[in-house]
Parts: sequence; structure tokens; C-alpha cells
Amino acid sequence: MDTKLKNIPKHVGIICDGNGRWGKYKGLLRIAGHKEGMKVVKNISYACAEYGVKTVSIYAFSTENWSCPKNEVDFLMNLLRSSLCIQYL
Repeated sequence: MDTKLKNIPKHVGIICDGNGRWGKYKGLLRIAGHKEGMKVVKNISYACAEYGVKTVSIYAFSTENWSCPKNEVDFLMNLLRSSLCIQYL
């Protein structure tokens, strides 16, 4: 086994923060930032699975998100719902 792969964690946590601000900074809609953030979460999740990480926890919606405009909250809920996939290993 490659010595670099000996210390793979069993659990990885991802905290999604700043995606809307990122989109706004880039001159895009806030939801564009949320879409890009979800792409990153998916890429990290796939990499974790490939390397044998058993659990990935994602903190993707904070209590502060409830104060966002309703259309943004609705978008986030739909983005989370459409992006979730559960695999039984």
C-alpha cells in the first residue's frame, strides 16, 4: 500500500459557507454560487468514496439561511433534495 494512503480518515466533514457571496463576487446570481458549491461537494464526496472514507457529513444549511429571500431558500432546498443520493454498500 502507498504510504500516503495509510492515514485516510474514516469521517470527513464539509461546511458549506460563502457560496452565495462567491457567486455575487463573480458578478453572478447567488444561486449560481450555490450550484458551484454543490459541484464541489459532489467532487469531494466521490473522492472520499474512492479513497475509502466511510462517512461524509455535510453542513449545508444553517439557521442564518432561513433569513435569505424565500426564492433562495426554496432553491437551496430543491438543490439539496435533487443532489442527495444514498448508496448502500
